[in-house]
Amino acid sequence: MLLPLLTLGVIGYFVVTNYVENKIETVLKSDLKESFDISYEDIYVSLFFKSIQIDKIRIKPTASKSFTTIKKLEVIGISYYDLIKNGNFIIDDVVFDKINATHYQKKDSSKLKKSNTNFKQTIKIENFKITNSNIDLYKANDSLNFTIKNLDFNVSNCLINSKTLASKIPFKFKDFKFQSNEVYFSLNEYEALRMASISSDEKLTIKNFELKSKYSKEILQHKIKKERDHIDLEVPIIEISGLKLNFKQDSLNLEIQSGLLESLRLNMYRNKLISDDFTVKKMFGEKIQNLPFSLNIEELFVKDGEIRYSELVTLKAKAGEIFFTELNSRIINIANTNKKEILFDNKAKLMGVAPIKVKWSFYQVNDKNLFKASGSIHNFETENVNAFLKPNLRAEAEGSINELYFTISGDDYASIGDMKMNYEDFKFVVLKKDRLGVNKVLTLIGNVFTNDGSHTDDKGYRYGQIEVERNSTKSFFNYLWLNVKSGILSTMTGNGKKDEK
Repeated sequence: MLLPLLTLGVIGYFVVTNYVENKIETVLKSDLKESFDISYEDIYVSLFFKSIQIDKIRIKPTASKSFTTIKKLEVIGISYYDLIKNGNFIIDDVVFDKINATHYQKKDSSKLKKSNTNFKQTIKIENFKITNSNIDLYKANDSLNFTIKNLDFNVSNCLINSKTLASKIPFKFKDFKFQSNEVYFSLNEYEALRMASISSDEKLTIKNFELKSKYSKEILQHKIKKERDHIDLEVPIIEISGLKLNFKQDSLNLEIQSGLLESLRLNMYRNKLISDDFTVKKMFGEKIQNLPFSLNIEELFVKDGEIRYSELVTLKAKAGEIFFTELNSRIINIANTNKKEILFDNKAKLMGVAPIKVKWSFYQVNDKNLFKASGSIHNFETENVNAFLKPNLRAEAEGSINELYFTISGDDYASIGDMKMNYEDFKFVVLKKDRLGVNKVLTLIGNVFTNDGSHTDDKGYRYGQIEVERNSTKSFFNYLWLNVKSGILSTMTGNGKKDEK
């Protein structure tokens, strides 16, 4: 009696297994054939181990040159009880091993259709994994838009049902981990982002982060019609702690407890001979508030950075450069989830020699975008900045700024503030338009009205006032520079007395 039952059980096992294999084959080769050409080498179904394995899958959309190959797909730990009783798929693990996907964006840029909200089943996957995979995405013009190599990705507690499919994000998850050896992303026509590696475990670590112009300085100038910075940004190490990525009310919510950018190097170049860009530039605080997702970065550090900026204003002179070394910054509350101020606290060496400290903050009061700034410079020999002054301002300076302090407050439109300076033997030379000679008349007149630093109060300071109207088509840093420039001119050419108002 036992032998016939055992035989019947074995036969039944293979019959059901064969049925499941044939059902999968029907779905892959028949139900999807109008949209995809799908082939594979083998299908293995184990009812005993509750698993399905498909080897060497190739998927090609019928109306596209995109294609995907998958070395192995495993579905492990299928709950037969939930599948038979409710039609739901409750699965322990889904593993895609060695995906190689190449996708070409269609020229038709129409929006994707909404997912079918009549979907009745629930899909729960405890662990969804992608291992050792490569993905390349191309634009409609065949230019590379995104690539990621050697990707390992794991999402835990993944949920798909009719409710999630009706949302912008068609699934929910609890946590994720990933790592990759190479990432490239085309930000726009002119700049691209690269990372040598990125990994997420206890903290997110990025190595050799680069954001650079796609073209050389010379080629870029022939491709743009309005002023645009040539960018070369490198950060060898980025570390992010306390990363949380989730979705609230159908919107992305990004939270970061702390971030570190180590040994940042930024070089920016602008050709001022090209037509101005007259679009309105929003200040940083307003940009953060208007982001299409929720952001909360508690603090961000820049350690041992360097920033260089150069401008070409005439073909007859070399581009003038100003730079900051030994840059250490702390940025607090980069967020649009609260009304606290966004604070920047920076220390550096101006032109590699003079200690400089600058703080600024952005905040809102009654929906007005406001800012405050303060700073100081010590022991600065003005000759060090002549490489920038000569081509950009047609001037050269002599003398020492022992101390300079300023405070500023303002909004999108105007600012006021004050400055005090302790300086010695200040003189300046105004150059001719070609920067190749001295304009003696303007130099003489300028030095007549400029105090050399000898008429000060009993503490050795001269004082000046700051009053500036903002050009909203220029950046915040241009605005900040105009304030400092206003204060320096007021201090050196005014009566030098402190405003007692």
